[in-house]
Amino acid sequence: MSVRPDVSRNDATGGRAGAAAPRVGRYSRERRRSRQALRILGRAATDFVEDRCTHLAAAISYYALFSLFPLTLLVFSIFGVVLRSESVQQGVLDAILEQLPVDPARAGTVQTALERAAALGPSLSVLALLGALWTAGALSAAVRAALNVVFDAHRSRPFLRGKMVDYMLLPIIGIPLVGGIVLTAGWRITREVVTEIPFVEGRLGWLWELGALAIPLVLSFVAFLLLYWVIPNRRQPLRYIWAGALFAAVGFEVLKAGFTLYLAYFASYDVMYGPISGVIVLLFWVFITSVVMLFGAQIASETEHVMQEEPRHGHAQAAGDEGDWWRSVWSLVRGMVLVTDEETVAGHPEPLTDAPLSKVTAFVTRQGVRGTELLVIRHPHAGTLLPAGTSQAGEQPSDAVMREVEVECGLDRVELVRQLAKIPQLLGERQLMLLEPVAMQEATLTRGLAVDTVEREDGSVRLRSNGHEAWVPAGSLTADVDRYLYQLEPTVVTSGRWTRRVEDGGGLEWTLEWVSLEEAEADLVPQHADWLRLVRSRLTPDDGVPA
Repeated sequence: MSVRPDVSRNDATGGRAGAAAPRVGRYSRERRRSRQALRILGRAATDFVEDRCTHLAAAISYYALFSLFPLTLLVFSIFGVVLRSESVQQGVLDAILEQLPVDPARAGTVQTALERAAALGPSLSVLALLGALWTAGALSAAVRAALNVVFDAHRSRPFLRGKMVDYMLLPIIGIPLVGGIVLTAGWRITREVVTEIPFVEGRLGWLWELGALAIPLVLSFVAFLLLYWVIPNRRQPLRYIWAGALFAAVGFEVLKAGFTLYLAYFASYDVMYGPISGVIVLLFWVFITSVVMLFGAQIASETEHVMQEEPRHGHAQAAGDEGDWWRSVWSLVRGMVLVTDEETVAGHPEPLTDAPLSKVTAFVTRQGVRGTELLVIRHPHAGTLLPAGTSQAGEQPSDAVMREVEVECGLDRVELVRQLAKIPQLLGERQLMLLEPVAMQEATLTRGLAVDTVEREDGSVRLRSNGHEAWVPAGSLTADVDRYLYQLEPTVVTSGRWTRRVEDGGGLEWTLEWVSLEEAEADLVPQHADWLRLVRSRLTPDDGVPA
């Protein structure tokens, strides 16, 4: 039998939680956005160093060297067959040279090579297609692997699905190159046709210049947006990744213009590298482009976590220690000379299933005489806790947290205010969590319980709990756990303290109590206190910014 808390609408110590916060001025909002932008950039820089993104960019450059030329030959040879007009072919050629970082002094050599390739006709198109498919598959795999590292997508796709994604990546990578070639060529042809009209000639010069700048930028933005949204094996909402895509698109276009200028007036690769200078230039161009792409991906990855007040995703870090990007730089410099402990640590084990386990924690708050008060559980055995639990199969985390509050606190009249944070966690090799109940000799282990694994064999895992062992299918265990933190408010006034007793739990009894945030932080068990410190700034107004 459930014992409901004593509720009264006239309790002077209560009052409905979530009282209206002061209005926020434009200056406060702008200041908060500025702080968030700086945090995103700081986190992105830290992650960029820790993820060794320069190494990832070097791998992408290596595979790009073998795939760029077949793709370029394929495009130009197809246009050579389909479009017979010499003026149109010249427009396509000019667009290709514009998209590639080619020294103007060497443009004639590249033009001659492409014209000879186009003269071979359909036979070269077939060969270029086969070569492009083979080499571009390796390039796509390198890009996919790098983005999975940046977005902390620890779960890998099956082989065939991975290859399908690799070849789906080809048109995305080709958007700024092939799309820029096609649209720029079309823009030039349109300009030549329109400017021949008497009353239009000389009147739309600004429009042609604006289009020449906007078309490549828009195409690059679309390409990076799709790249960050589709390719990583961890889906990100579009509203969070567009900023990273915009940064990468602007950086790519500025880099393209600046690098061409650098080659034309400052570089002297011929003196140093001789005949292979063109290869070196290409490798360097792809490398710095990949660096821009990966830094934009770091921004896209961290934007959601900053906006949700989450710790750095996939990185071990104490709350309040973020933004110390210099520590990562120092670790990188130190690692060039000394052997660090991290080099001896094995990587994460391959998860047993793609299905993550969702766990929830409730921060039930109200506005009392002591300010913002938090509802805590005084458990006779486990200590002072927050209401928490595990989502059932197919249950949304938001529904799970409402259920846990009703079961553990006896409150069925509460409203969900907001999701405070989402904390991803990848467990170790020896301790996993159950996705479904498992019957042992003396008890049934429930979903969400942590168990120790002993060995794995033929799709099964032998686990141990409280001295008992059992074999279970590998698909019933997971190493991937997402912890959702929610803020809730009671819609009725409650008493300051009450008792909860659950008969089907052996008659276990615990106490519910409203306490101040300071008292809660001091009394909660360490893990729950860490969660409170992580989201405390969002539970109470600060500097005129609503919680």
